[in-house]
Amino acid sequence: RAVDLDAGARAVLLADGAVAPYDVLVLATGLQDTTAKKLGFAPGEEARAAALWEQLEPLLRSERADWTLFWRQLTAVAAAFPDPACADYADMTKVLLNEAEVAAGRPGASPFYKPAGEVDAGAWHRWLQAWREAHAEAAAARGGGGSSDGEEGFAVAEVMRRANPKYVLREWMLVECYTRAAAGDEGMVHELLGLVRSPYEEGTAEQHARYYRRAPEEALTAGGTAFMS
Repeated sequence: RAVDLDAGARAVLLADGAVAPYDVLVLATGLQDTTAKKLGFAPGEEARAAALWEQLEPLLRSERADWTLFWRQLTAVAAAFPDPACADYADMTKVLLNEAEVAAGRPGASPFYKPAGEVDAGAWHRWLQAWREAHAEAAAARGGGGSSDGEEGFAVAEVMRRANPKYVLREWMLVECYTRAAAGDEGMVHELLGLVRSPYEEGTAEQHARYYRRAPEEALTAGGTAFMS
């Protein structure tokens, strides 16, 4: 498959002959395949995903997104609005921003490190519209129009769920875990083991409340912990 790299990426990967051109192709192809799955597209639809990613990547950086939470909330949008023809972009934006849990005061519920009032909901509304329109076009090209379409019953939300884990171990979790274990309390070891055994599942209400969240504020100012969380 032909893979286009922007000039900056090509320059970095080929600097000083560090990566051979073939390896660049393999890496770029793998990244495109992974991104397409995370965005809910089928094999052969990588070009649609690449166009959306060009818009999404700088937005994730400017909005200070927690990538694990963002991708899982985007998966929640796909699950909550399975019809690709649906145009309820305002409600989709609310799901993406996890507004219900943020309003309820659950710590770390927002997928963004920006304060809630500073998140650019309008920008996300526009990007979600582009994403949904791309999926509607893809569904039409496959010959279907619903959440499961085409000969193989392609389901966007399920593709995304399998590509976007809900639980990923962060340094702030591990620091607390080994600190407690060193004091003789191994309870958290078993808790985290439960997470990594089924990282793509929804988990229990307790797991959701405790571990499906951004890094706590205190972890963001702790040396080493902040960088890896």
